[in-house]
Amino acid sequence: MENISIVIPLRVDSYEREANLRCVLKSLLQLDFVHVDILEADSEQHFFYPEFKRLRYRFVYDNEPVFHRTKYLNLLIKGASFPIVGIWDTDVLIPENQIRQAVNRIQEG
Repeated sequence: MENISIVIPLRVDSYEREANLRCVLKSLLQLDFVHVDILEADSEQHFFYPEFKRLRYRFVYDNEPVFHRTKYLNLLIKGASFPIVGIWDTDVLIPENQIRQAVNRIQEG
């Protein structure tokens, strides 16, 4: 399986969002071909996760009241490590076989 990048823009606005993201990361990082790139944009850092080989975390200072998700998605996609990029929300769990099928279909054109 070819390596893929999963990008997740983040603003931790509740305990539930952080808890959901931790669950999503636990699931995604079990897949050895998945590399996750998180960009947290806020006035201060709220998310902390142990270092992990296939996880890149960045914090961007942003004190705007509106979270500009598309702006941060564009940054994440431009900096993706691999040509296949999945855009993820902090509360989405997808079975491994569906991820593998999607990657295979992309690779097949």
